[in-house]
Amino acid sequence: MGERRGGYCFEQNGLVLGILEQIGFEVRPLSGRVRIDLPREITPPRTHLFVLVTLDGEEWFFDVGVGGMSLTSPIRFRLDEEQATLHETRRIVHHDGRYFHQAWMGKDWADVYEFTGETMPMVDREVGNWWTSTNPTSKFANNLFAARALDDGVRLNLFNDRLTRRRGPEVLEQRVLPSAEEVVKVLAGEFGLVVPDGSPVERLYRPV
Repeated sequence: MGERRGGYCFEQNGLVLGILEQIGFEVRPLSGRVRIDLPREITPPRTHLFVLVTLDGEEWFFDVGVGGMSLTSPIRFRLDEEQATLHETRRIVHHDGRYFHQAWMGKDWADVYEFTGETMPMVDREVGNWWTSTNPTSKFANNLFAARALDDGVRLNLFNDRLTRRRGPEVLEQRVLPSAEEVVKVLAGEFGLVVPDGSPVERLYRPV
């Protein structure tokens, strides 16, 4: 974090969890399965960490670690209630024994992740983090990702060689970056991420 390299859920939500605990909030780490762009019949690994905060008897979700769909405002743990955030409107629904965190994408609700409410203790976070960062089939070990939420409701997303600027479901701009050098420039200029020499950007860069 101190090197401005960003991170994913185990790093970012892990940091948030520790900070909230230190300043006295009642918090619980929860586990989930990320479902972005996945049909319900596919079961992804349970490798997502997010945070449940109890404040004055009410439960809130805090999640800054699910990439281009990260929450930009906390939401209440209330079923079937549409909740506005600084970016997409969200809701929590319950089907077949599972909760689904969803985002409104203009024409339909899209699953962000599913969860059961099960706590994710440190031992499970360590295993999930190890698998996510080292398994040869992990998308994080094989692709370039970056995401940034801007104050005006726009999101920037980088996936390998493709930079997308969107507001909700509306794609405002999409362009292909022609080289690893251009990716490094975009990461610095658009995302504020400084990529040091010897980083894996050049190794991972490839056209989608």
